[in-house]
Formats: sequence, structure tokens, C-alpha cells
Amino acid sequence: MTTGEVFQNLMLVLGGLALFIYGIDLMSNSLKSAAGNRLKVIIERTTNARWKGILVGIALTVLIQSSSAVTVLIIGLVSVDLLSLRQAVAVIIGANIGTTITSILIGLPIASWGLWFVLIGVLLFFIFERNVPRNVGRSIIGFGLLFIGLQFLAEGVLVVAKAQWAQDTMKYLGNPEVPGFWALGFGFSTAFTLIIQSSSAAVGIIQKLYAIGTPDNPTITLIGAIPMILGANLGTTITGIFASIRGNKNAKRVALVHVIYNLAAVVLIMPLIVPIGHLLQSIENAILVNNKMMTIAIIHVFVNIAAALVMVWLINPLVRFVTWVIKDIDHSDELSQVLDENILIGTPSVALTYVKSGIFIMSDKVFEYLQLLKSYQFENNSRSYELGMELEDIIDDYDKRLHNYMITLVQKNELSSYDSNRLSGYLDIISDLERIADHFTNILGFIQQRYEFNQEMHEQESIELHQFYKSIEEMIGKCLGSLARRDVNLALEVQDLEIQSDIMEKTFRHNYNERLKSGEVQFSASSNYLDILSNLERVADHLTNISETVVTIYQPDARREARSINIR
Repeated sequence: MTTGEVFQNLMLVLGGLALFIYGIDLMSNSLKSAAGNRLKVIIERTTNARWKGILVGIALTVLIQSSSAVTVLIIGLVSVDLLSLRQAVAVIIGANIGTTITSILIGLPIASWGLWFVLIGVLLFFIFERNVPRNVGRSIIGFGLLFIGLQFLAEGVLVVAKAQWAQDTMKYLGNPEVPGFWALGFGFSTAFTLIIQSSSAAVGIIQKLYAIGTPDNPTITLIGAIPMILGANLGTTITGIFASIRGNKNAKRVALVHVIYNLAAVVLIMPLIVPIGHLLQSIENAILVNNKMMTIAIIHVFVNIAAALVMVWLINPLVRFVTWVIKDIDHSDELSQVLDENILIGTPSVALTYVKSGIFIMSDKVFEYLQLLKSYQFENNSRSYELGMELEDIIDDYDKRLHNYMITLVQKNELSSYDSNRLSGYLDIISDLERIADHFTNILGFIQQRYEFNQEMHEQESIELHQFYKSIEEMIGKCLGSLARRDVNLALEVQDLEIQSDIMEKTFRHNYNERLKSGEVQFSASSNYLDILSNLERVADHLTNISETVVTIYQPDARREARSINIR
């Protein structure tokens, strides 16, 4: 084989692989965009039972053609407590079944229609102006590119597979006569899927590799393909792991469930690969001799359904296990010392005093978060991001525990109008503190991104942010002081400071735009300066909400100018 032929075949293999992966990604993202936020609504409303959750997982994965995308979506919903861990596990099980639809589609005898699918998709994309049909058109383009990429890949691999080194390599990966062949195939497929982050793409390539072989000279054997499919399933869990890194403990538990599920499939199926392979070989010889790719699709379906039938009965033990592995926050903290369960019945006024103490403990964590954020803004510390995420988890935990405590208080007591007013105000204050911490976490991510891209902060930006942080510090101090001393006038001063924060945000935003126009700075998305300003302004809005709540608690009949604050 000449150098030119080697280069041409390498181009076909790599280019076909790239086109195939891009086709799957385009199809998945376009279908997800076409469905829009309705996906979240569907999941939230229809996963109240185990089997419903599984069916939703299957349907969503068939719809958007990506179990990884569904897993990431589930992790996001669990992170904001819109789904319980048990509901999430059921959807994950369904998603693993639904992901087999891609291999089935690839196995259908429609590979030669790839260009027709591209043509239909392009027509839809350019004829319609609405987003939904355009996104459907894009997904059809992706579907067509998937088959075109596979065709190029097959042409290149067919020539490469004739080389002696390639035949020797594939024999080691898929030859049952080679000791440990299953481990080699499983390991290679897992690593490959970890890199490309798509089990559908990995299984599609396995289908094509198997299909181009002949009985006398197989590229990979059917028995050798089964460990590769198991490896592809395990490798795709990396996407969920990445998505859970910034999530809460339940998000990390969902990612762990996904890993355990696919490991369970390995343990369940791997000892049976020889009899399964012989059985499917008989089926292929009987009805699929001219469509060998569908044989691999059947294996993919069988593996995932078999694992699902076992795991569906183990959802509760699985939830208990991952909860044990990734433990909840230890509640032997300051908050647990003030939330006395024994006074919830009969003494609501005392219990509300304890709640107020809990609010100050929570606000101390918020202020600590602000100080860490301010330090990280101007000096890179590798521990700052991790410490910030720990504070976010603690504040979220305090928010839930204080809310639960007050809900129990309401359920077990008849409250006076004054205590009802206090309780309502305290609930609002806690919610605002939690939202402030959310905005701090947004800023934390923006700062980390700036450091990752080695983006220097302009001197004027540094001066402006120092001023903004100082203003936020002053607002927090006055908010807490007004609550502690029942000082309505101090609370009203916070509202004046909020007006100044609005002016600062607009002024600093204008200054930044002027620096861009003059060429003094170059635009860089990684600097996120405007995003930081926006989040600080929203923090000021929430602090103003707290000050208004203080006025409502201690001077409910006060006549003050109504102010409309846009909390985003």
C-alpha cells in the first residue's frame, strides 16, 4: 500500500468517524432544542411511579437520541430538588433501554438513504422560519450525516482491516481463543467511549466493524462484540460524572447510580457471553444473514433490558447504598443546636426565636461566602472554588432544615397574627439568603473560568469590583443589624443602598463598553465581567427584599413607597 493510499484510507476512517459522531451530536442537540423546556415539565409530572419513570426515560431517550443528555438533564433536576433520587433512578434505567434505538436505526437497511435524509433536513431547515421545524430539520440532517459517516468509515476500515497488523490487533480484541480477549475488548471500548462520550457512536462503530467481516475472515467475532458493547455502556457514564461535579450530593448520587447500573450489566452478562453469542449467531444465520449490523443491535437491546429487569427491583436498596456512600451533611453543627424539636408544640413564639437565631447562623455562612468570593476575585487560590461549593451545600442544607422546621411549626400550632407575620417574613428572608448564595456560586464559576483562561482583570474593573463588593458588605451588615435590633430605619437605609447598586451596575457596564469601543480592552467571554456585575446587582435586590421584610415584620402598618424589584 502506497503512502498516498495509506493517507486516503486514514482520512476516510478519521473523517467518517468525525462525521458519524457529529451526526449523532447534531441529531441529539436539535431534537432536544425542538422539545425545549417541555422535557423538564414531562419529567417532573410523570415520574411519580417507578414504571412511569422508566417509560419516561425510554421515551425521552428515543426522542433526543442520547442517554447521556437525559442523564445530564436528570442530574440538573435532582440538583434543584425537582426530582427525588428514587424518581431519578427509574428514569436512568429507562434511558439505558431507550439508548438502544440508535443501534436499531443503524441496523435498519437504510444506510444508502443518507444523502436523502440530508436533503429532507436541509429543505425543512430553510423552508420554515419557526424554531421547532428548523430543529427537526437539523436533526434529520444529523441522521443522514450519521449514515454517510458510517459509509466513509466502512470504506476506510475495509482496506485497513486487510493489513496484517490490523488483523492481529482485532484478533486480540475479539477472538475467544485468545486468553483474556473479553477484558481487552471491554477495556478498549470503555476507553474509546470515555474519549468520544457517546455510547451510541461506539456501538455504531462496533456494528460496522462486525458487518464488514466475512465468515472466513471476521473483523470481530460476535462473542468478541459483546464485551465491547458492555464497555461502551460503561464508558458513557463519564458524561454524567462530569455533569454532577458542580451539583449537590443527590446529583452525585445519580451519577454513581448510572455507573453502578452499567457495572451491574457487566457482572450479569460477561459470564454468559459465549452462550449468548452462540444463540444470536443462530438467529443471525436464520433471519439476519444479510443484515449483520442488526445482530449487534439485538445484543445491545438484550444487554440493557436484562440489566433493567434486574435493577428495577433493586431501586430502593440502590438508593440506600448510594446515600450511604455519599453521605448527607453531618448535622452536628451550630444550626442543630438552636433548632429544638421539643418546643415545636405549644410554644410557637419561642420556636420562632430559635428560627431567628438559625437565620443569623445561615447569614454568617452567606457573609463568609462573600468574603471568600471577594478574596478569590483578586487572588487565585486553588482551594477557593472547592470551599465555595462546600459553603453552597451548607447554605442549601440550612435553607431546607429551617423551612422544614417552620412547616412543622405551622402544622402543629395555631399561630397568632403576629407570629404568622414573623413566620412568613422569616421564610422570605431564608429564601433570599439562599438565592444570594446561588448568585455567589454563579460568580464563583465566572472567576474560575477567568483563571482557567489566564484572563487578566483590567485595573479599572478591579477598582469597580472592590467598590461593588464593599457596597454589598455594607448592605448585608445593615440588613442583619436591622433584623437583630428591630431597627426599621436601618432597614430603610438598605433600600437607599440598593438604588446606589443599580447606579453602579449601569455605570460600570457603561464604562466597560466604552473601554471596548476605545480598544483599551479586548472582548473576552472568559472575563465574564458583565455577568459578575449583573449577579452582584441581583444580590443587592435580594438584600433589599430582606430589608423590606424586616419592615413588614416590625412595622406591618408602615406606609412606604411601593418598589418593584426584578428578581431574576
